Amino acid sequence: MEDVARRVVTRLFEDLVDGEGEPACALIRLYVTARHTDLEEHLRGLALAAAPDVVADTRCLTLLASCGVEPAWNDRRSSQRHQVLPLSDEALAERLPMVAALLKGMGIDLASVVRPDPAENAARSGRRYDLFFVPEAAGSPLVPDGEFVERFGIRSTVGFGGVLPSGELFAVVMFARVTLTRAVAELLRSLALTVQALLVPHTYRLFERPAPA
Repeated sequence: MEDVARRVVTRLFEDLVDGEGEPACALIRLYVTARHTDLEEHLRGLALAAAPDVVADTRCLTLLASCGVEPAWNDRRSSQRHQVLPLSDEALAERLPMVAALLKGMGIDLASVVRPDPAENAARSGRRYDLFFVPEAAGSPLVPDGEFVERFGIRSTVGFGGVLPSGELFAVVMFARVTLTRAVAELLRSLALTVQALLVPHTYRLFERPAPA
């Protein structure tokens, strides 16, 4: 899934351009939720450092792929703060305002992410979800990193995604350097089904295996 996710964000970054042919987004990222026990060893360590109360089944919002204008943004392992975000309980998730807003904007119940119900996974994966959309990122509490917004000229933020048959969430988050209207953002919503179809075959194989020595 990591390889597919990287191809998705790279394609979006390269194809979505402004009127001068420059990338319309400063940064595009794809996240998935995964059980703590299913993460790579270094990600498990980062999750424990962030929330010592995590257990094997704790869901963690995990950065699977990233593409952007800064070289470091093209490797998920280079992220300083967003490689893995434990969602050990609903209260913790609410303390991550953008995560909570992303889920709420998409119409996903936070409790169903923290404690997914296997009996409901099939129905949830077949739903079409709404958008997380911030038309004016500057000054918005939903995009709390004001320095990032100002430095890279972020105008609008949009996120879309859905649920995999396993019950895990996937989400693509785009930080645009152009102002998006709701009508334009809605056009991106249709990409969720395409991305879902690409990820589903790899639902239980999240990470690339290291190359043999």
